[in-house]
Amino acid sequence: MGFEEELFHELATSTWYKRSRMQQEMAKGAKGEPFAVQELYRKGPLTPSQLAASMKTTTGRVSALLSALEKKGQITRESDPDDRRVVHVGLTEAGRERAERLLDLLANGGATRARIR
Repeated sequence: MGFEEELFHELATSTWYKRSRMQQEMAKGAKGEPFAVQELYRKGPLTPSQLAASMKTTTGRVSALLSALEKKGQITRESDPDDRRVVHVGLTEAGRERAERLLDLLANGGATRARIR
């Protein structure tokens, strides 16, 4: 993992945990999408439970978030061949492109919401 990725993850994690409840409510529509996409980009396929633990949120919230990302064509969900109860979430090419755009924008002085979609 490169320095930029480590720095982004540390910044995103710190920012995510310190957001006020009001800010979270205001951002409800797209809450967590950039963070989730970056986690999947950085760590590779995860289960929804692992993603929820990274985001310090509920599995219910992650399920709704994943549904939105799936509709946008940015993630895939695949059952584990050894245990059909387990689902692995991974990025599609569109999801990887979104993650890379976000990293580029952060490296070049900040991102606006319109640019990272």
